[in-house]
Amino acid sequence: VTPTIGQVEDSAKKFFEVHNPINKDFSLLQIDHGVINTSKTKKCDCAVIDDLDCAFVEFKTNAVSVNTDTIKRNYNKALRQLSITIDIFRSGLISIGKDLDKLRNMEAYVCFKKGYPRRTASEGTYRVKFAETNRCALYFDSKKELK
Repeated sequence: VTPTIGQVEDSAKKFFEVHNPINKDFSLLQIDHGVINTSKTKKCDCAVIDDLDCAFVEFKTNAVSVNTDTIKRNYNKALRQLSITIDIFRSGLISIGKDLDKLRNMEAYVCFKKGYPRRTASEGTYRVKFAETNRCALYFDSKKELK
């Protein structure tokens, strides 16, 4: 995801659509190799932020294995990256006297490439556990609608 959608995303098959029917102002925040620029810290790829929401996004579009254990590891890795990023943002804001949960409604998205084997039966369980742990809704989707 870049502010100028084009060839990079086409070749990588990395898409996150933001539907913006009311032309609301929003920002795209590059987190991996951006705001958090260290290879030692696991983190998600980016976030879409507007005046109400903060949607953290993790791409797993390079995942190709159809092995059940590998698929499960890809899910768990994505959820761990999102959780760590949310914790970093919360801690950073707390250190300056702000509360992320009061500033924004939070969501998290895991984006797999089309055709990748999904653990759809497990996704509901992942959503519930993630919401309990992170106080944040989880979606396995590649689009968000701004309201």
